[in-house]
Amino acid sequence: MGFGIPGAGVFGKAVEVVKTAVRVVDEMRRTATSEVEVWRNPAARSPAAGRPMRLTTYNVLKGPQNMDAVAAELRGQAPDVACLQEVYGKDRALELGRRLGMHVAFFPGNKAILSRYPIAEARNFNYHVGWAQRIDAALEASSTEPLSTRSAGLVSIKVGGKTLDIFDTHLALADEKANATQLKELDALIDSRRSLGHSVLAAGDFNHNFALVRGGVADPKGTFATPTDTFEEFKSRYPKKVVGNVGYAPARAAARELLDGGVQTHWEADRRSVQIGGRAYTPEQAAAELPSGAVKPGSRRTRELLAVVDGISHGGAGKRFDNVLATPDLRFVSAFVNADTRASDHQPVSVEVAWR
Repeated sequence: MGFGIPGAGVFGKAVEVVKTAVRVVDEMRRTATSEVEVWRNPAARSPAAGRPMRLTTYNVLKGPQNMDAVAAELRGQAPDVACLQEVYGKDRALELGRRLGMHVAFFPGNKAILSRYPIAEARNFNYHVGWAQRIDAALEASSTEPLSTRSAGLVSIKVGGKTLDIFDTHLALADEKANATQLKELDALIDSRRSLGHSVLAAGDFNHNFALVRGGVADPKGTFATPTDTFEEFKSRYPKKVVGNVGYAPARAAARELLDGGVQTHWEADRRSVQIGGRAYTPEQAAAELPSGAVKPGSRRTRELLAVVDGISHGGAGKRFDNVLATPDLRFVSAFVNADTRASDHQPVSVEVAWR
């Protein structure tokens, strides 16, 4: 929840500064005492060997506010590992683990990783963003979002005799400088685990539209020859939406450096699809329908098909915020977004991953 800075002069601003100071103290106390907690579910059963591992990343929206719907969505995706953000409470994470028959690691920052594989290691890594920067960003954005301590939770599991490290992360919103810093630190964390000889996946809500990281050539307005990969196209195709953190050059450069280092995104999978209206469409199928004259610019159908082409995971923002990244020794067999679900303001992203 954000706060507004009143226009009543010095007194109003002083009140907001006090509120911010109280929030900072509460946040520092919370992060100082938070620890990783692991619950080993005796009912969990490791997946059968010989098939790709299935992972789902899902920002479940503060609660989740609709536990039954979130549990049903995860059950439908049937992941071997689920990386969740905004769980807001160990009790909720454990309840999901019980319902789904999975082990649970709960991390500071209200993240949880559910796994059918035994969890061999669980650690938390806080990103380093100073309090002075957080307070400045909070006042500038009129939001408490920048005050949050962001982090990456890590679990290590064994899949087919190989060690797989999985990061669950939720990067900064309303503080583009922090988003850039966190992308760099995540890059370093991935490298540190690779140096141990481990394969690595990083999943979560990046609050960074990876579709625009590398850029491209804008299609003529009203045409859809390519996905949305430039700012010009985004502003034309997603009117009234803001570009967000990716519009900040250092943040975009940090994401590009991460990808240029060999890390892949889930939207490079061999097979990709998005479910809309109860039917799964490939980006190629959606792109073929977009310029056919069967849809009108600005129509609901155009927006739906465009979301398929771009792999959108946050329909309200029109962005690919929710991502799964993989080191080069892994490959994405498939990627799937359920754009139909309304259990959260984000849509879950599910992937199948195998070793090369």
